[in-house]
Amino acid sequence: MNTNRDPSGIPSPHTVRDEMLLCLCAACAHQFYESPGHRVRRADRKQSVKDRCDFCNYRYGFDYIVINIEKSSPRRRPRPARKRVALM
Repeated sequence: MNTNRDPSGIPSPHTVRDEMLLCLCAACAHQFYESPGHRVRRADRKQSVKDRCDFCNYRYGFDYIVINIEKSSPRRRPRPARKRVALM
């Protein structure tokens, strides 16, 4: 886990990020890409040898760093729904 600390040494709840190093196939990496609570990036862009996927344990893929960003971003209030006006 990567913890960002302010100068006083106290970790801020808005800067704590949970990072995981996972080997993911394309199908499983897509699941994390589509999730709004995760940020995904390749750990080593030059990696050429594929390993077995840690998520499905069936297909082969590359190493990715998956960052859980739900804890690092402050909660936002949902936008109010817009009223639709019928045009005649």
